Amino acid sequence: MDRRILRWLTIILPVSFIGVMLVLFDNFLIGGLSAIEIIVVLLFAIIGPILFSNWVFGLIKQREGEIKRRANQLEALNSAALSLITELDLGVVLQKVVDLSRELVSSRFGALGVINENGEGFEQFLTSGISLEDRRAIGSGPIGKGIFGVLIDEGKPIILNDI
Repeated sequence: MDRRILRWLTIILPVSFIGVMLVLFDNFLIGGLSAIEIIVVLLFAIIGPILFSNWVFGLIKQREGEIKRRANQLEALNSAALSLITELDLGVVLQKVVDLSRELVSSRFGALGVINENGEGFEQFLTSGISLEDRRAIGSGPIGKGIFGVLIDEGKPIILNDI
């Protein structure tokens, strides 16, 4: 069913129900509500479902966004897994890992370092999101000091908001 139809039904059905109940209540139990009282009750009967409908559909829209985001992440992970198992060259695999990881977290830049045997620096350092010219301008790869020294010492990923 179309979302627009559902939205209108969440407004029309409660308003109709309250209207019918108001008429029945007025005719059979009380025997006479003034016109102003009926208008006030109908205004509340209209405003309530509208607010409720907006709240419910706001939650639905938010959940749909989360589901779409997670579906995109799963699709990226699936794509990464497929591309990784089809490639035999370790350098290409590692470059794909850093590229796909950067895309998955919607990051501007990404880097992947393979620590050397003595654990003090990097054997390989791959980047993503940086042009070849910028990479050349930066110079040689890191040597395991500063941020990358912390990365080597702690042994877990680091996500920086600002470089």
